[in-house]
Amino acid sequence: MKTTNVTKLAVLMAAIAITLTGCGGGGGGSAPAPITPTTPTTPTSVKCPDGSTALGTANCPTVTPNAPTALSAVTPRLFKQGVTIQFNGALDPNSVTNVNVVLWKGTINTGTKVAGTASLANGKELTYAAVQFLANGSSYTLDINVNDTIGRPVHLTIPFTTTAMVCADNAIWSNPANFSSIYQDCVADIGVRTLVNPAFNTSQDDTCIVTVGVPLASACKAYMANGTMMLANTSIVANGHSTMWMAYIGTDGKSVLVLLDVNNMSNPVPLGVKTLSAPLISLIGNPTGVNIDTNVSGIPGVLTKTQVTWNASSSTFVPTCELNC
Repeated sequence: MKTTNVTKLAVLMAAIAITLTGCGGGGGGSAPAPITPTTPTTPTSVKCPDGSTALGTANCPTVTPNAPTALSAVTPRLFKQGVTIQFNGALDPNSVTNVNVVLWKGTINTGTKVAGTASLANGKELTYAAVQFLANGSSYTLDINVNDTIGRPVHLTIPFTTTAMVCADNAIWSNPANFSSIYQDCVADIGVRTLVNPAFNTSQDDTCIVTVGVPLASACKAYMANGTMMLANTSIVANGHSTMWMAYIGTDGKSVLVLLDVNNMSNPVPLGVKTLSAPLISLIGNPTGVNIDTNVSGIPGVLTKTQVTWNASSSTFVPTCELNC
């Protein structure tokens, strides 16, 4: 009986030895690698965008505008002159681009991008200037996505609406003009004198190309909506269609007179285009044409008065000088 127990004990010990050997036990495996304790990192001293010093960029003050940026009753010419937003910290000048600072007519990404230029002065003054006067009575959004000098994003969205067009200024019209929702512009009625103001009635770029027989493109309609184009009614009928006079000053400084076919009011078509030899001072639409005043070169205050009619058979303007010819 004792012998049997000894035999069983020997078999059991052999089995345990085999198991330990198969599992790498018994001192046959490698010793575990020692654990090296980590040393806490001390934050690096950095110069913050506001000029202060902090331990780590996370401790720098957030860059925000110095004052509230809500805009209301914005005149269309404000953004042409340039709108400046002052920040309490410096911005990365490389991030202030026309890609990162965009003015939208309407909402961001779904509206129309407005041509303009973004610039930075003194590190903290971001200015956006539109190429053209903005349209009257329209919604816009200025979207700013730039970085500060330590690489943090600075995002600002400014929605606003421009003031409605006013057609009752007696300094512009001898009597109030009428606002046209189709043209988005003031239309002087027959007999109403319209004064030309180079500061307001000069094209801001060459996007509007007026071509005889080609309907006015959206760029020209945009110039109607910002008041650059002067419109005056007439009773002239051409090809059985109603007409209207349009006048403006080109980027070359020369005055331009246009007769529009407005049978389709949404798509006026130029019938004739005439570049005047002298600066246009005023125009008055009348039943048979338009009366224009131009400046006599070299004689301040002396005007030449000319009646311009339309020859339908030759599709040409017929000017008749009436005073100071």
